[in-house]
Amino acid sequence: MVADEVRSLASRTQQSTREIREMIGKLQDGAGKAAAVMHASRELARQTVEQTSQAESALAHIRQEVSSINSMNAQIANASEQQSQASEEVSQNISRIHLATRQTATGSQQVAAASRELAGLASQLSERVSFFKVESQPGR
Repeated sequence: MVADEVRSLASRTQQSTREIREMIGKLQDGAGKAAAVMHASRELARQTVEQTSQAESALAHIRQEVSSINSMNAQIANASEQQSQASEEVSQNISRIHLATRQTATGSQQVAAASRELAGLASQLSERVSFFKVESQPGR
């Protein structure tokens, strides 16, 4: 009977040893998988940090470009304002020139009318003076 118990104990020991080996194998397999996941996670974290750094650099560059564009827009707005003022001055000067031209034309018409009137008066004066006979006296 003792021999049966020893055999039974040996059989259970072998069974337990197999179960322990399987459990150790599963634990080792799980630990290997966990290590692989941790390694992959570490690589993903490194890539994320690198991409974040690149994004930060790109955003800094974008900020600089936007600032430059804003500066150019301000210069364009200033130049447009100056051009608008210059255009307004040109328009006012054209209006003044137009007015002066009209006044000059009116003045020219008045001068022409006065010249015609003077010519008529000179003609009348010449006719009237021709009625008078002037004799010349010798020695005077």
